[in-house]
Amino acid sequence: MREHFDIQIRRTRWQTDRTSLSLVRRRVFIDEQGVDEADEWDDQDASADHWVALHHSDGPIATARLTVEGQLGRMAVLPGYRSRGVASKLLQDIIAFAAETGFVQLRLNAQLAAIPLYQRHGFEVNGPEFLDAGMPHRPMQLNLDEDRR
Repeated sequence: MREHFDIQIRRTRWQTDRTSLSLVRRRVFIDEQGVDEADEWDDQDASADHWVALHHSDGPIATARLTVEGQLGRMAVLPGYRSRGVASKLLQDIIAFAAETGFVQLRLNAQLAAIPLYQRHGFEVNGPEFLDAGMPHRPMQLNLDEDRR
């Protein structure tokens, strides 16, 4: 568990922190962005590694997951905590974990507004725009070179 200001970020499992993880994802994806509930929950949650950011008084404020195939996704930060470095800290922790555990490449599908965030962490756009849950996305990837592993 690492602290970032008054925030703790920890890696977890769906089976352990389902309530915290689903609370953030529900508020961001389903309530705020209008993603259909059937599209939000999938069988990848049970096998993926998850990260949760916890504020000392507000509880869970952000989440992300990394599947066993190296697909980063379900990155969500509650509105009041955006543009405060929380997503960057989540990404740093996930990239470090992936490098330490032998991943060679990470992939993700970024909402267009989030592309600059991912680019700051070394991800590159590698495909055309497409719709996911009715929102435009672009595929991105990060190659974890020898120095990171």
